[in-house]
Amino acid sequence: MTLDVGLYLPLGGLMVLSGYLHSPIREHDELSLPILIVHGSLDTVVPLSAAQQTHAALTQLALPIQYHELEMGHEIDFSVLKLMQNFVRQNFS
Repeated sequence: MTLDVGLYLPLGGLMVLSGYLHSPIREHDELSLPILIVHGSLDTVVPLSAAQQTHAALTQLALPIQYHELEMGHEIDFSVLKLMQNFVRQNFS
């Protein structure tokens, strides 16, 4: 949902945790927000392939993307929190 809605809102950036695009990206003139995508390689809820396909689709739009596959399941651990913290510092300070 983060990407399906957030790409078209006037936001500063998006953090996608174990998420993916549910529908094709609509054409939009002003897609330029930074995006953090974090997905667990052992996720049994949302397949890793969904995140990889999303990453590929967003890369084609030349958006500033930080993409991370971590050895974890469908969870948020300390390493994810550090990635989120760094993303906020890099893009909003």
